[in-house]
Amino acid sequence: MIRKSFEVEYQDEDDAEVFLDALDKRNLLSHTYEEETAEEAERLIKYDYVPMLRRLFATLKRKQAE
Repeated sequence: MIRKSFEVEYQDEDDAEVFLDALDKRNLLSHTYEEETAEEAERLIKYDYVPMLRRLFATLKRKQAE
């Protein structure tokens, strides 16, 4: 689905890679008990994943309106 969203231009290549990274890290982050890892998770969510999801949402809304 992520690669397909890139193919149909719902996401650019960088955002597709960020999305794939989020999926790769979700298991690691869901079982985090070390403060350093939790802080890294917070940074990734705030500065990588949330912005990517906002861009995707904006694209989906724009495509819906077309």
